[in-house]
Amino acid sequence: RLGPTYAGRVSGAVLRPLVGDEAALRSLRLGIAYTNGRLPEGLNSLRGETPYGFDYFEPVYVKGRRQRLGFELDWTPGPTSLRAEWIQTREDRLGQGLGDRDLSDLLGTGWYVSGTWLVTGQDKDQNISMRRAVIRGGPGAIELAARYEVLGFGSASTDGPPERNPRADHILGNSDRIWSAGVNWYPMEHVKVVANAIHEDFEDSQRTPKAGETSFWSGVLRLQIVF
Repeated sequence: RLGPTYAGRVSGAVLRPLVGDEAALRSLRLGIAYTNGRLPEGLNSLRGETPYGFDYFEPVYVKGRRQRLGFELDWTPGPTSLRAEWIQTREDRLGQGLGDRDLSDLLGTGWYVSGTWLVTGQDKDQNISMRRAVIRGGPGAIELAARYEVLGFGSASTDGPPERNPRADHILGNSDRIWSAGVNWYPMEHVKVVANAIHEDFEDSQRTPKAGETSFWSGVLRLQIVF
């Protein structure tokens, strides 16, 4: 029986009461989140997956509880933005070793930092102003963006040599580190063109999209239309 999952999240503009209406720190928001719930027994742990769907960390045997703890930051001063988040999951592996031995927890840790800059000068808010849309003879809104992110998995125990066996106490971990940079173009309201270059680095050379190679380049070109 799984039972309920409990979740909570608190966030707020913690400096807003202390700074003036025009202060750059007025838009700074901080948050914390936590979840706690039961896991079905079996190969039901979280997995590591690349942006293109390759599993670089396969599920391992778990039983017990899954906890998540995360912190977040969001800051949008004028035409720029800065966002960051850190999260860690801890999954029980009760009775999953030989002879029903309890194994060390499976840990998943991820974080990212991203920044954007609207070089055409609009304020970075929920609805970017189209004062100079293409249909009015302007460039629209042009935004430069960059992001660095990491997501990795491994066991809490580091005793002895690591193994890839999903019932190992010391699991050989793997992580994906991603750099991405690009341009977002808003030619008019409800239309967005995204162009990104992406570079990935893997920790384990045997668990990558191409075994033996740990670094990859890719690109994304996307058109978004909102009705």
